[in-house]
Amino acid sequence: MKRVLRFRIPIYTVLPILVLLMLLVFFLVHRLMGNEHNSIETKAAVQTSKTFCDYDIKRLSGYKYIEPTMFIESECESDDYAVLKTQMVDQIQKFKNEGLLLTASVYFRDLKSTQWFTINENEPYEPASLMKISILITYLRQSETNPSRLNEKLTYNKKLHNSRAVVYTDQTLILGNTYTIRELLEYMIVYSDNEATALLNQQVGVEDYLQTFKDFNLPIPNANDASYPITAKSYSYFLRSIYNAGYINHKNSEFAAELLSKSKFIDGFKKGIPSDVLIIHKFGEFPAQPLSQLHETAIIYCNQHPYLITVMTKGNRIDNLPKVLASMAQISYQFQVSKIQ
Repeated sequence: MKRVLRFRIPIYTVLPILVLLMLLVFFLVHRLMGNEHNSIETKAAVQTSKTFCDYDIKRLSGYKYIEPTMFIESECESDDYAVLKTQMVDQIQKFKNEGLLLTASVYFRDLKSTQWFTINENEPYEPASLMKISILITYLRQSETNPSRLNEKLTYNKKLHNSRAVVYTDQTLILGNTYTIRELLEYMIVYSDNEATALLNQQVGVEDYLQTFKDFNLPIPNANDASYPITAKSYSYFLRSIYNAGYINHKNSEFAAELLSKSKFIDGFKKGIPSDVLIIHKFGEFPAQPLSQLHETAIIYCNQHPYLITVMTKGNRIDNLPKVLASMAQISYQFQVSKIQ
């Protein structure tokens, strides 16, 4: 018969081992719980940074008792449009690599959710014919205190516009004819006619025109300098004000949008979106050597979900730049369609 050997371990040797094991388990559990707690705090902090983004409120001054709200501006770009921004940045770089473009800036804003982003935000551009919207807004603002303003008549007796030649032209005024201010505004916006613009500039009133820029909290133009560098984001306030009807009244805002919907410029954004999509837009060209500029600003009504887009470009040849505008419109429209489906 075999003998079974039995070993007895004294309790005083086992106890320290058990205590060490218990301490080890406690330490591991505490670390796991601590990591989970830290993770929750981090997520909360990220969520807090998104939820409690600072806002910049632009108000209209000059009144005794009130300060009407012009714009409420979130200072945070939207993460929801990060993919679209990346697509646009990549396309802009592609155009640069191909030699079609030197630089471009984009301002995009979803007008339903107010989410926005910008590309190359601080680059200044010459707005050129885009400034015609500021003239339009000034006249419409005047008509609210002087109801007969748009019916006043002006006679076009001599050629007025003597600056650089333009590439994109359409209908223009006829010498000797008389036009109402309403008709001149149509020539200026729909056909981007520089003669109509020059005639309107003679009668707009310098103080009223400069007041428009003061009210928008934008730099005041120099009457002796045709140059007015502006960024895509800053310029977009003009079109936003028309959509919001926050500066001129509802009737005038609707009239301004109607004129913009009839713009005859078809070489930019309109080539990037379906022909049946409603768009209100204005372009500006600055043909020069060795650097030309072409810009477009628009509200594109995508399935009743409008968005604002302003694209400003610089390149060696102005005839390369419409392709950039069309591409930015196409990318933004396709993204917006997929987002709201």
